[in-house]
Amino acid sequence: MSHLFQACSCGAMHITRIHRSVWMRLLPWLRLYRCESCGRRQLRNERAVDIARSLETSEASDAARGRQASRSPPVG
Repeated sequence: MSHLFQACSCGAMHITRIHRSVWMRLLPWLRLYRCESCGRRQLRNERAVDIARSLETSEASDAARGRQASRSPPVG
């Protein structure tokens, strides 16, 4: 059984919220997530997840801009 307090290495973009068990409500600052890539369940801080998602999104958009800038202009 995996440890609920350890995040998987798939990244925050792959996790979705699921309903917590009753005992998990004793930790109101944590939410239960499931990774769509590896299936691992994990308890994580909702605010930290939001920050990680925004960082991953900005890194992806920066990478996309870098790819566009490195392309040569069309010849014609």
